[in-house]
Amino acid sequence: MKRKAVWILLILLAATFLIAYPWVSIPTNLLNSFDVITKSLDASQKGLDSSINVSYQALKNNPQNRDPEKAANLLSRAKQATAAVDKLVEHIDLIRRALRENILTNSDTSENLSYSGYLMIRSGEATVLKTEIDETRKTLISLLGANAKNTTILLDTKAPKPVNSDAPQSWQVSYFGEGIPAQAVITTLAKIEVDARESEYKVINKILSEGDR
Repeated sequence: MKRKAVWILLILLAATFLIAYPWVSIPTNLLNSFDVITKSLDASQKGLDSSINVSYQALKNNPQNRDPEKAANLLSRAKQATAAVDKLVEHIDLIRRALRENILTNSDTSENLSYSGYLMIRSGEATVLKTEIDETRKTLISLLGANAKNTTILLDTKAPKPVNSDAPQSWQVSYFGEGIPAQAVITTLAKIEVDARESEYKVINKILSEGDR
């Protein structure tokens, strides 16, 4: 929760800075802060990947799974959850790669701002991503069945509450709008990947726990 709060605060700081001083480059230390958070989020995702693999291994080694048909059904549902999240994460990785390549080939901060806004908003990538996130969430919930009520799926595309008296903005504009630096967009995308993997982990464990009944 603390990490999410820091992530949101940094994005707000960057956006506020650009509104107040549009002619000034974003401080390097602020951009570096996004890189630090992104690395931390990527490390968390790797940890979740390992935990998911452990869960699958536990299903295979569970002595209570004496019903091959039931075990096969549980494994099939779990793999559907993994496939749905894999598809989402692979798409996000492509977006991250495009943004990162632009940063590496263009050191001009203003150009990076222009490209991230072009890619995510003007080209409609943020809207496509929102649809994919919503579809992934629905898939995970459907695989849970009766367990859906007791499981929190972290994937969420609700627009955040406006700051102060600002007019409400869409989810797309709030997190990927014009003026948000590419580094901040990459951090946001990394956070979505972690939320997806954590949701996958929860869903898989709920499904596999049915083998103990």
